[in-house]
Amino acid sequence: MTFIPLNGGLGVSVACTGTSARGAFPSLSNGMRADMVAITNTGTDVIFVALGDSSVTATTSCMAINPGTMFVQMPTAGSSAAPTYIAGITGGGSYTLQATLGNPVTG
Repeated sequence: MTFIPLNGGLGVSVACTGTSARGAFPSLSNGMRADMVAITNTGTDVIFVALGDSSVTATTSCMAINPGTMFVQMPTAGSSAAPTYIAGITGGGSYTLQATLGNPVTG
């Protein structure tokens, strides 16, 4: 699979610590739809991630993102219910989470 980032690769970075932090995804141009999000953990330990609206909060029971990049299908992609925020928390330490909206290309 190849990942094609939207908005020229512009995403959101969130400084994650032992307290949940969130950031808003950038707005997409008219008609653009993000089917995936590339989530990069720049640290050396797991970051726990949640997707949602402006009140989303991550806990250590959320999706675990190991160091490196993980590609995640965007829930309810293209609808008004699609996530507009990402939140992250660590079990300890301080790491950066970076998320970029995009679409997969197969072939």
